[in-house]
Parts: sequence; C-alpha cells; structure tokens
Amino acid sequence: MPIVVHDTERPAGSGPLDGEIACDPARWNLEIRMALYEAAWLNLAVMQGPMELCWYNERARYLVFVDLSADPSCSAELIAEGGVNVGSDLPFATPFQHIVWQADRATLIRRAFDEMAARIDRDPTGSLRPQDA
Repeated sequence: MPIVVHDTERPAGSGPLDGEIACDPARWNLEIRMALYEAAWLNLAVMQGPMELCWYNERARYLVFVDLSADPSCSAELIAEGGVNVGSDLPFATPFQHIVWQADRATLIRRAFDEMAARIDRDPTGSLRPQDA
C-alpha cells in the first residue's frame, strides 16, 4: 500500500488527500523518514532534497524520476556539476536503486515500477550487479 510523504512546502496539519495514507512526521524528522525509506518495499519520488537520502542507503530501494526540463535546478548542467552522470545510475547504486531520467508520467511510472518489481522478484537479495539484473 502506498504511503505518501508530502513536501515540507505543504501546510502542516493539512491532512491526507482522500483515500491517501500519509506519514506526516516523516516530513520533518529525518530519522523517521529514513526508517520509512528503509522499510518500504520500493520508494518512488521525483528529484528533491530529502529523497537523496536513499542514494546513500543501500537498504533503501528506489525509483527517482528526474525531468531535466522541469526546473532550472534539475538541468543537465547543474546535475553534471554535482558529479552525477546524467542518464546513468549512481556508481554505488544497488540493483534496486535506479534513476529514471524522464518526467514522472503515469505510463512511465507504471513501466518503471513493473520493471523494478520484476527485478526484485528475480533477485530478492540484490546479489546481481545492476547491469545483470
């Protein structure tokens, strides 16, 4: 079941949307947020600051969607300046950590989710290298 962690820009106490399960404390508490990331079967998010915590935690599975045209802070130039190879996963990523270098559209999210789910089903321990999985 999806659990949503809203951006800190959303007003505190505004509550979840209809039918949504949200973890409001994870918006403000990094320890709770990281515990939620680790416990999740798979994390899905757009590129933003707190989600980058998953990059550095081998126990957190993720799909991060990066739309290079969405915002100047997500430009290919700025990302490359930060040491990330645009179009690739991070060199230290596990087989269950993947950057999708496209916008977070429903059809793309479904396809990326299905591909990662199949990868997890084939190799639940993550013992294969990313290129082999």
